[in-house]
Amino acid sequence: MPSACFYARLLLSLFAFALSVTESLQANNGESPCNEWGRCAQTCVQNWKNRSLVECGCVEGFRLDSNRVSCLPVDPLASYLLITTSAGIQQSFVESKGKSHFLYSSNTLAVAVDFLLNGPKTTVFWSDINTDKINTGEVVEGRLKDVRSVVTGGLESVEGLAVDWIACNLYWVESRHQEIEVSRCDGSMRASVVGDVRRPRALALDPRVGFLFWTDWDNENPRIERSYLDGSSRKVIVNVEEYSNLPESLPNGITLDYAVNRVYWIDAGSGSIHTVKYDGTDHKKILHLSTFSKPFSMDVFGDYFYWTDITFSSIYKAHRFSLNASQKVVLHSSNTLYQAAIVHPSRHPTYNTTNYCAYNNGFCSHLCVMGDGRPLCVCPYGLQLGPDKRTCKDHEPLVLYQTKETNIVYFASTRDPSRWIYPPVKLHATAFALTYDSRNEILYWIEGRTIKRHMLKTYTTEIFAKFGSLVKLTALSLDCLSGNLYIGNSVQLNSEIRSQISVCATGGRYCSNLIWDSVRHVSGLAVDAVNRLVLWMERERAAADQDLMTVKAAYLNGSITWTLHTWTCPKNAAMKGFDVNPLREEVCWSDANRAAIMCVSYSTTANFSEIVLASGGSQGHLLFTADKERLFYSPGNGSLYSVTYGSRSAPHLIWNGTQPLGYLKHTSPDDFPEHRTSRHPCQQLLVPCKGICLPEENGHRCLPVGGSDTLLVFLQNHRTVVYPVGSDPTVPPLLLQAEFSEMPLDSIHVLSAEEAVVFSSRERLYRARIDGYNVTPVATLNNTRVTALAADASSGLLYRAVFSSHGARIESFFLNGTGVTVLVDTDLHRVNALAIHPSRKLLFWSDAGEWPRIERFDLETRERQTIVHEELFQVSDLTLDLEHDLVYWCDLGTARIEQARLDGTGRTRIGLNKGPNRHYSPVSVAVFQSVLFWIDSTYSGGSLVMFVKNRHPQTSTWSRFLGPNMSHLQLYNRHMLPYVNESRDMYSSNLNPIMSCRGFCYNGGTCSAIDDGPGGPTCQCTANFTGPRCQFYAAYIYNPPFSDEEPADVKIIVIPVAVLLSAFLLMLVVAWVKRRRAWQSTAVSLSSEEANPALAARMIDSQYETSFSDNVLLMGTNLAFEDTEPSPGNGNVFNGLGSLPRKPLATILKGRWQHPV
Repeated sequence: MPSACFYARLLLSLFAFALSVTESLQANNGESPCNEWGRCAQTCVQNWKNRSLVECGCVEGFRLDSNRVSCLPVDPLASYLLITTSAGIQQSFVESKGKSHFLYSSNTLAVAVDFLLNGPKTTVFWSDINTDKINTGEVVEGRLKDVRSVVTGGLESVEGLAVDWIACNLYWVESRHQEIEVSRCDGSMRASVVGDVRRPRALALDPRVGFLFWTDWDNENPRIERSYLDGSSRKVIVNVEEYSNLPESLPNGITLDYAVNRVYWIDAGSGSIHTVKYDGTDHKKILHLSTFSKPFSMDVFGDYFYWTDITFSSIYKAHRFSLNASQKVVLHSSNTLYQAAIVHPSRHPTYNTTNYCAYNNGFCSHLCVMGDGRPLCVCPYGLQLGPDKRTCKDHEPLVLYQTKETNIVYFASTRDPSRWIYPPVKLHATAFALTYDSRNEILYWIEGRTIKRHMLKTYTTEIFAKFGSLVKLTALSLDCLSGNLYIGNSVQLNSEIRSQISVCATGGRYCSNLIWDSVRHVSGLAVDAVNRLVLWMERERAAADQDLMTVKAAYLNGSITWTLHTWTCPKNAAMKGFDVNPLREEVCWSDANRAAIMCVSYSTTANFSEIVLASGGSQGHLLFTADKERLFYSPGNGSLYSVTYGSRSAPHLIWNGTQPLGYLKHTSPDDFPEHRTSRHPCQQLLVPCKGICLPEENGHRCLPVGGSDTLLVFLQNHRTVVYPVGSDPTVPPLLLQAEFSEMPLDSIHVLSAEEAVVFSSRERLYRARIDGYNVTPVATLNNTRVTALAADASSGLLYRAVFSSHGARIESFFLNGTGVTVLVDTDLHRVNALAIHPSRKLLFWSDAGEWPRIERFDLETRERQTIVHEELFQVSDLTLDLEHDLVYWCDLGTARIEQARLDGTGRTRIGLNKGPNRHYSPVSVAVFQSVLFWIDSTYSGGSLVMFVKNRHPQTSTWSRFLGPNMSHLQLYNRHMLPYVNESRDMYSSNLNPIMSCRGFCYNGGTCSAIDDGPGGPTCQCTANFTGPRCQFYAAYIYNPPFSDEEPADVKIIVIPVAVLLSAFLLMLVVAWVKRRRAWQSTAVSLSSEEANPALAARMIDSQYETSFSDNVLLMGTNLAFEDTEPSPGNGNVFNGLGSLPRKPLATILKGRWQHPV
């Protein structure tokens, strides 16, 4: 049994211990000495004997330093700084005393960087702001090898980057898109984990506990936030302004101390370094920077901080456990330094960690990320996590919205607005008229004169179309089922501005004008693909303070236009959100001033309704979108509400917003019912349309480029103009791509067989599609200008006439610009026009020398021959009628169009029906079947003229007031025969009948060929076509060409002789009657209509016909070649002008052109 002495000693010991504890607590103000900053670097245990003393320790992977405070890494691998600069990536060892070298040097702007250690291999990841990519490479012998891009597209400003070294996932901050993204280290499975971040800057992560940290520069509340690695459980752990000395705090660089689970950040506003625990507690301000301007990033290693300053291009170092420790420069560079990261195994600790994603991908269907003791699943863009939190499925309905201040388009789920289904898209400040293709996940918008599109699946943005300076784009909408883009636009034609609706195929990018009759300024456009309607809103000034608004509708093929609603509104009142509701069959728009949404039905009765909104002031920014029986709308504060049609309940708030919206659209996978889309005519095509597929009631129509099979191409003021040829003379010109239409050209030639044009500008040759897409350089000519072009589709050769200081010459070359051969280089002055006869291998040209002439060159025999040289003054153009072997030319000096055989015989003048108010100056000519086209520099102020060669010839002006500077008229026709040399190429022996028939017959003709047959393929044509390959229309009045050997029918001789004899006798009788009356008259008045028949002629509207050409009389015409009025009965004037079709071109044109000239 213990004695009394033992108990006495025990009491004394307890008293001494209590006394020592009391003294220790008093010395530390009641706190444990382990709480003192810098007492121990990692772990701290209070001495139980002397509570004022502590015992420091280190976590696994570190050992205690000799000072008994600091911890040193066990791994002996040398540590170094990985530095991103404006010129590449540098490496500087910690103990190198300011020395560094480039691991990777290129024309790059590397900003954010991190690394991944895999045994002896070190992989570096960094963001390149110049190329908007995230790249990777391996450090091998002091250099980065195997450099490649792992994340491309959809990036604009990646300022923070971190690697999950356990599950091998890559995280980055997209500052402009205001989100944090993740992918695997190879760039796959890209997804958004945190959205709706105001101004994110840098991030850091700890995959051992599954935490993600980032800094936010939000002006109203700069902060540091934390979430799990899948973006869940998001919370603010630090409100930075609580610890900053300045009102404007900028939490910039951020890093973690994995040994003690602490967050460090550097404040660029106050120039200080702070730290808290992972939960945001135990804040400490450690260091105030003595010299700072723009501190950007920071890292910790051992007992030291390392941070960069962009302005001073330096890296600094300071002891982190000494308050206000001395600071010194570690490295200074002439290049701007951005981030410095310490590379060492201790910076990516793997002790006591488990990769929960290693086994069966964490049971995730797509991307697995580390959680706190469990795997978490994330879905890549375009998918959404299912109820089991493991499987990804198709996304739910989306809400697309664009913020007006930042011009960023977001793709959010209505269920979780802070999670982006697709990466946000940053638009230019001038972007408007957005439209979304939900079937192909493509966003379209207008930006100036350009239509752009962004592919959400590939994160790429491209120019869809860019039009010329005379075009103004006003509205845009998409038919997802047909794949057509409808464009509201205005075109300046001379002094007139015409509005229209055009359509473009999104696949082939073919465009055509669709609706132009009585269309005013199109301010809104919407397509109902389900009911196959296009609807638009027109706006025009009705009075000084009022605008007239009209809502119209038409079928998608442009037919049957009708008006739905008309009203007046205050001048420039905001009418926005023009949208359709296919289920309710109505179109709606918003009136921001009245905070109301108006709707009108499609039917001819046009039932009108109005919905007045009660929540929030619109402030002129009311937007809405329709979804079946619901309306989603956003007032001026940017919040989003939904309301049910006809419901009196309060609107449902979906989210609170802070910025007004510029665009709002709700889209859902079930917007297009299966029973409607499966029967869509453009969805069931066995052979795709070579053009634009327009749905019709009982099928579809393939609209060719420009809306017509025949196009007229010419130069106006050296710029290209293309007019469709059809039954409507009011059709506006084709919308051409700006690169093509804005380029000043010297010459141009059409390749009908390839739907292309070749043209020259200055000293270069180009090639493009007929509407200007894909302009490609073909050849470059030094100090030489091309004056004329021609093409032979059968041989694949181009011919060009060039002019330089050394004279003129004619050359041939292949379509790719190679194989140049000089054909003629002597006795040439300047070649104004070229033409090729492919089947006869003859090349024609006009030479404007001292003695103007028209010559031809036999490409096989190399024989050169002058075919016309008399009565030529200035031949501006020539062309060939390949069907009838005729050559046509224009002569500016004689103001004539003439024709002749290919050898120059049978020269005949084309009568132009001149009169006192008609002054023709044909500049360029083209012929197609029975129609002659020419451009005239004086008639109707400069015009494109059509001349139908039938028994009652009449001239019809296609377009007027184009000005005098026009040239190089070319005719494009999809069904034009390419005229190959059939005798040598097509009809040679040993032809494969299948290969020789492929594409041989045009216009539905049936081809047949016998193997080893002597005649080659033959065509059985349909009723409306004829020719060896069914290339010509069959409905024509036969007018035989010149042929000396052609047998004459007796009737053809007898009937004209009888008619002429009868006419002669009748004229004698009439002359005798007139002479007798004259004898009986004592005086003749020169002012009488009988003596001056011109006074009795019908006057022509001079304002319309001759407003420009009156002044051209000063130019005059050579009197020796002045045309006289041809007799209506003189058939020789039009002799040999080719076949005269009744249908479909000549008759159609004749039927619509009732303007005799």
